[in-house]
Amino acid sequence: MWRWAFAVLDLVFPPACVLCGGALESETRAASVRWRGHGLCETCARGLPWPGTTCCPTCARPMASPVTPVHLCGDCLLDPPPFASARALLIYREEIFQVIHQMKYGPKPYLARFFGELMGRVFAPALNGLAPDGLLPVPLHPKRLRQRGFNQASLMARRIERHTGIPVREEFMERSRWTPPQVGLSRADREANVRGAFRVRDPHQVRGKRWLLVDDVFTTGSTLREAAKVLRRAGASQVHVVVLARVL
Repeated sequence: MWRWAFAVLDLVFPPACVLCGGALESETRAASVRWRGHGLCETCARGLPWPGTTCCPTCARPMASPVTPVHLCGDCLLDPPPFASARALLIYREEIFQVIHQMKYGPKPYLARFFGELMGRVFAPALNGLAPDGLLPVPLHPKRLRQRGFNQASLMARRIERHTGIPVREEFMERSRWTPPQVGLSRADREANVRGAFRVRDPHQVRGKRWLLVDDVFTTGSTLREAAKVLRRAGASQVHVVVLARVL
């Protein structure tokens, strides 16, 4: 049935690479991750900035270490974040900047769904191993949601849910205060900008449970730290993070 469905989609939406726009070869198409005719050609897939084997297990920062493949980075040792772990699909570099910019401001919501699909496939075993009670997309303020028309974190979370079975609970947390964009702000300014921006609607719904925050980019971690703090204050037993891209 799925093969038939993909064949129909291929006729309606000719398969194309989301990065270069080139047509996908038939042998690549069968194995590629697709969403309505979009995928990754072999050249672009090889060229993506995938994280290496060495990274900080708490904040997902890639590191070059000849000693051990997994160890805490200096920032997490000095100032442990309120979340227990983080995973990133890609390293944030020029080619990913262009994709995320198109996704959010294009606007091209299909890119969020496509990369959410990829995140779901790659991370499903690890995320299920964490046994979270729900996925929490980092919420947008209602004003920004109206401007953009969609929350990219929510679209990615929905595709992750499809592969993991972990339910999306975006109604449990809201962005109650409008904040200017974080772009161009220092780390201290970013922290001040998002302080008090999130609210758990009903603490009884999150208390004693494990939650997985979903977002597009982990830059300094200010937004994710603030969201995790709010969840922990509301009684969450543990918070984890998964993002599309991690800034070095």
